Amino acid sequence: MGMSQKQILLVAVVIACCVSVTRGWLIEPDCGGQPYDPREEMCCHRVVWTDASEDDACCGVMVYNKHKSVCCDGKIYSVKERRKC
Repeated sequence: MGMSQKQILLVAVVIACCVSVTRGWLIEPDCGGQPYDPREEMCCHRVVWTDASEDDACCGVMVYNKHKSVCCDGKIYSVKERRKC
């Protein structure tokens, strides 16, 4: 006798959960369809940045240091410019 659709779904959920829990995620994060680790990487509009730090933020698809720069209309400027958006 075969498994019902509910039983198959339950097995799939249990397998997915157990595999994901070993990596620390219930659902693996993705960035534009590619997996990434938000503890180590940053996703900016579907682009993965591997060298980002806690001081960084997204400006469009680019990463910038939010203590040294500002993002204005999708462009990065130095905070020294005192630019207003």
